[in-house]
Amino acid sequence: MSFLVARESFRLVESGLVRDYHEKSEELQTPRGRIEMAASFALCARKKLALACESDDYTADQDMNGMIAFTLDRIKGGHAKTDAFLREVRPLFDGIRKVEPTRERIARLSFDRRTSRYRFVISLCSLLHDRRLPIDRMGGQIMSEVERTRLNYLFEGFVRSFYRQELPRSKGSSYSVWEGGREVSWAVKPDSPQSALMPRMITDVWIERVLDDRRRRLFVIDAKFYHDALGGSTTFRSPHLYQLFSYLCNAKLELGKNLEDLHGCLLYPLNGTPLCEDVALAVGDMHVRTVDLDNEWTDIAANMLELFDSMDG
Repeated sequence: MSFLVARESFRLVESGLVRDYHEKSEELQTPRGRIEMAASFALCARKKLALACESDDYTADQDMNGMIAFTLDRIKGGHAKTDAFLREVRPLFDGIRKVEPTRERIARLSFDRRTSRYRFVISLCSLLHDRRLPIDRMGGQIMSEVERTRLNYLFEGFVRSFYRQELPRSKGSSYSVWEGGREVSWAVKPDSPQSALMPRMITDVWIERVLDDRRRRLFVIDAKFYHDALGGSTTFRSPHLYQLFSYLCNAKLELGKNLEDLHGCLLYPLNGTPLCEDVALAVGDMHVRTVDLDNEWTDIAANMLELFDSMDG
């Protein structure tokens, strides 16, 4: 997890840290911004050759960046890739006020179009700060719905980020992964008055493989952070299957004849029995997989690539 914080922080710096305007008060010999007359007269009365000025400073010194700076300052290295990222990224957060990523502070954050790319790394910072991963009705602590949502978003972001970086590098440029969740259009009639009432269908991970000029293969991965993939029964979780099946049906209708193959995958963290199941449906192939997140990073990466290869064979 320390590696992910360091790497994602470096990516944020590369794409540009979010900046906000903050009011700044200074005593200057050269005017800048707004001059506060009363305060300036008080300086003159004390025979101080300066003006009291207020200006709006456009700075990266804001809470989200401060939480990342706080976490980077406390991460311990020991892994070659993590250490390399830390050496690069830590100096880039110098001068940013450190903000402890407590649950109360994170609950007050508001993510919008400008800051949505911070969600993943802020979730990591929060989990590292808590120094625990809440578990699902095991070991004395019950995961709340809020905690499950946070962890599910974290797991989803990890899967998307991993394949976005590793697939083109290991398998070639014919593979492309959407940066965010890709919306699938409902197959409703254009003149249907109820179309505006349909909820948005946004996939977790959308991967396309270009086969040639006209044909492509699609993989839709739905990442689910659950303690038990089977929900304590002998069958898969029905809501998860229905959701993924809906994605596949509508994606097939949306993409049409250019779609050569269609694959959907429910991906869970391993907690007990590993799953590697495949179901052939009329609309496409559906897969259920687990990945062991307790392994070393090299083993996790190998497992992620192997499970994708098992669908892309």
